[in-house]
Amino acid sequence: QVHADFYGEAGAEARNSNDPAVMQKFIADSRNKYVGERLKNQDRDLFSALDLQEVFNPAADQASRSMLQTHAAYRVHEREKEYEALATSQIEGVLDQYVGNIKPTDNENVRMSTIRSAAFEANRVLYDPDTGIVKNGLAAAKGNELLVDSIATKMMKTGNRMYGEVLDHVKTGQGASIGKTKYAMEKIRLAEE
Repeated sequence: QVHADFYGEAGAEARNSNDPAVMQKFIADSRNKYVGERLKNQDRDLFSALDLQEVFNPAADQASRSMLQTHAAYRVHEREKEYEALATSQIEGVLDQYVGNIKPTDNENVRMSTIRSAAFEANRVLYDPDTGIVKNGLAAAKGNELLVDSIATKMMKTGNRMYGEVLDHVKTGQGASIGKTKYAMEKIRLAEE
């Protein structure tokens, strides 16, 4: 019952809160509601105290622990989605600021310098020691995919292949170019079609 309540309207506040006290209150309220609806007939108990102690209470305690774990996993997932959306927005801003301002009349040195600057700034969105989403908990592989996806999307929206060149100047943790990974090459190929 508590799982169903958690994902329903009654659980919205607990689902969206990082405060453990809110979740604990939700669990207690759900338990009290269940006791009132299923274990009592008005003011009369339907089960003996021993039945409750031996059967209901252990099951309810296990359900409470399970719900706390479910809540924690849910919050982590929601935070990751928020970080990903923020990082995507920041990467798009970097791409607009740098690559989006390259002019057809710019010489090759200016163009490459601007692309390298875009790669550096996009990499900072992920790996900056203070604010980078990878440095603050997102898996590096997921961060790299996010960067590739953002650039591929930008390429598809604009038809500008220069955005893909940014990936050649962003390095993986092992020092290889992200643009040379199988994932990036496939995404860029699809974006170019």
